[in-house]
Amino acid sequence: KRVEGSIYKTHDKYLKFDTYQNKNPFYKNKSFDIYIVKGSSNYIRLVFTYLGEDWIFFDKAIFLNKKDETFKCSLDYLDKTTDVLSANKVLEIAGLVITREEAIELKRVLEGGFVRLKLLGKGSKTYLLKTKGLIQILDYYLNNM
Repeated sequence: KRVEGSIYKTHDKYLKFDTYQNKNPFYKNKSFDIYIVKGSSNYIRLVFTYLGEDWIFFDKAIFLNKKDETFKCSLDYLDKTTDVLSANKVLEIAGLVITREEAIELKRVLEGGFVRLKLLGKGSKTYLLKTKGLIQILDYYLNNM
C-alpha cells in the first residue's frame, strides 16, 4: 500500500509488523537500502549488499559526501548472510539497526551531495549512491514515527 510519494507499506500479519520502503526504481541502489520497521517498536534498518567475483568480507561501511562528511557503521557478523551464487559470483548482505540520532546524522551526510558508500573488510568496494529515495525514507521516519 502506498503511504506517501514512492514510499510503500507492507504488513506482515503473522509477525505483526509493517515495513516501509521507497520503491521508486529510479531511486534504488543495488548496494544499499533503508527500511522502516514499525511494530512493538519503530526502527530504521540499513541493508548493505555486495555482489561480485571476490569475497570482501566487509564488516564496516562508510558514507562519504563531497564535503568530506562521513557516517560510519560497524556491522555485526551475526546479522550477515553470505552465499556463493555461481562459480564467479558471491553475495554478501549485512543489516544494521540505527537509532533516531544516527538516522538524523546519516540524512545530513546523504544531503551533502555526491555520496559514496565504501564497504570495508578483507577487501573493499565503493559505490556511488542515488540519495533522493534514501533521504525520502529517512524524512518519512523522522516526521512520522
